Amino acid sequence: MPCSLVPWLVKPYEESPPMLDTVFPALIQNAALLLAMAFVYDLTTNRFRLQKPTLPVQLAIGVTLGILSIIIMLSSWRYVTGIVFDTRSVLLGVAGLFFGAVPTVVAMAMAAAFRLSLGGAATVTGVSVILASGALGLLWRYYRRPATEDLSWRELYLFGVLVHIVMLALMFLLPWATALQVLAQISLPVLLIYPLATAMLGSLMVNRLWRERIVAELQNNEERLRLALMAANQGLYDLNVQTGEATVSPEYATMLGYDPEEFHETNDKWIERLHPDDREPVAAAYREYIAGKIPEYRVEFRQRSKAGGWKWILSLGKVVEYDPTGRPMRMLGTHTDITERKQAEEALEESEKRFRSLFEDVPNIAVQGYDRQRRVVFWNTASERLYGFSREEALGRPLEELIIPPEMRHGVIDAINTWRDQGIATTRQRFLKPCHATQHPR
Repeated sequence: MPCSLVPWLVKPYEESPPMLDTVFPALIQNAALLLAMAFVYDLTTNRFRLQKPTLPVQLAIGVTLGILSIIIMLSSWRYVTGIVFDTRSVLLGVAGLFFGAVPTVVAMAMAAAFRLSLGGAATVTGVSVILASGALGLLWRYYRRPATEDLSWRELYLFGVLVHIVMLALMFLLPWATALQVLAQISLPVLLIYPLATAMLGSLMVNRLWRERIVAELQNNEERLRLALMAANQGLYDLNVQTGEATVSPEYATMLGYDPEEFHETNDKWIERLHPDDREPVAAAYREYIAGKIPEYRVEFRQRSKAGGWKWILSLGKVVEYDPTGRPMRMLGTHTDITERKQAEEALEESEKRFRSLFEDVPNIAVQGYDRQRRVVFWNTASERLYGFSREEALGRPLEELIIPPEMRHGVIDAINTWRDQGIATTRQRFLKPCHATQHPR
């Protein structure tokens, strides 16, 4: 791309133009310089997002692109005195395509101001190429938005061809004879090298956008997982099986009342917090799982919280990494606070004990309990005397087989199912079941 030209009134070739075999290496070198600077820029600005950056970040990106444009122009290739070519068209076209209006306009303004400071008869051509390249990038971006990360190599190459056809067309702002002679020698190298450089630089930006998308998705997934763990009262652990050191999620620590910033988990500390009655069974389950004797690690135990109370924990784990000899190296798992469940189970067990003690030995009231399938789960002594079936004979059998006469079973089963499923008690029925053939009511 021209950077400066001899005055218009000077004859175009008072010095001989370079041989064609020197053009390709020179343009390739300039394109390589641009790609190298772009690669360094990508490495040093990873923390800045290309997608939806703030205005200060956009301005900073624009200034950086403007500086790169100036460096490119300072490293341009001289065709003849006053006529030079460089890859600013590549840089500004890609800037418009990927960075948006604010950074591109800032970069174009800086590049144009630098070109104006050089002065000379080629000012119009040089500034025109700057403006055209950036504008084409912005127009293509508008056409493609918002999916610039889906740009293919082919599309980037075609974009580069368009930008540099326009760039070559702007050579006609030069004196006619000069423009024809320049185009005759430089068109082929420019159209072979610069679109390729555009596609390579654009691919670098596409890869960066994909990295940003992946990072954003990982962050979103991590946040969803964190919220799910909080809702489920769960914590994660990542255990080094050989050293006993563990990395845990914040929820793991807060579950036990600790500040996550101060909590450091090790195997020894974990065992120290275990309830004395749980240490040996839990340790045995862990050893058997690590040794491959049991298929899964699933244990329930009590751990002391920071406040001194006991929390019931359900621990699940799986070895996910082995060394070359087959030794377990890394284990991932979850801790779930099941204290409320355990308290409910204990309350239910206590209630059941009171129920059994209340109805077990009531002499004249037959009491039966059954599950959702009407299978007997409770059969007191009075039921044994009244219906003639021992507890061992009754448990697990359908209730209707024991106490409902055959001709009434269908109606009673329907009534029980309606009560079970809809909570509606139907008309009560009187029935008498003959006693067991081998026993008689006392």
